[in-house]
Amino acid sequence: RTATSMSLTSKNIILNAFYYGITIVIFPWAVLHIETTCGLAGRPLAIVRIASAALGLSGAVLQTWCIVSFQIIGRGTPSPALAPERLITEGPYRWVRNPMNIGEVTVLLALAGWFASPLLVVYSMMAALALHSFIVFWEEPQHVKRFGIEYLQYRMVVNRWLPRVKAVSEESKVKSKAA
Repeated sequence: RTATSMSLTSKNIILNAFYYGITIVIFPWAVLHIETTCGLAGRPLAIVRIASAALGLSGAVLQTWCIVSFQIIGRGTPSPALAPERLITEGPYRWVRNPMNIGEVTVLLALAGWFASPLLVVYSMMAALALHSFIVFWEEPQHVKRFGIEYLQYRMVVNRWLPRVKAVSEESKVKSKAA
């Protein structure tokens, strides 16, 4: 098969494996290598490792839920190169607009805890800042262009970073469209 005839699932797997291979494996490995070389490597307590494993698992599950939602609901991928055709307001997107990025930073912080790595905490914060900047200055304007009033209404009721206590229901979305 050629790259143009690849299924959406194959493209999604390849894009996400490449992205997470770099951001969750290669960059953290490099940071840990620097810490070890400089004698900064820490020894986490068992309880910190347990908490980090739980945190990392929850972040990975959230990211997977988002990736699946992108494909099934949005008929696309998280990559801007193969962006979804539909605005995704279901699943974790009912509570917060950027759950995938929350999941990614959660995994990075879990790695920092697992390895007792202050530099991975710094990397996590830098990643969070980079993601925020990308979302504010590129992604959100693109959503306005692509999805118009539907995105603007969604943006009015769902927070960018802080999850809502109550998910946006289909009824409330219909009521806001009717108004």
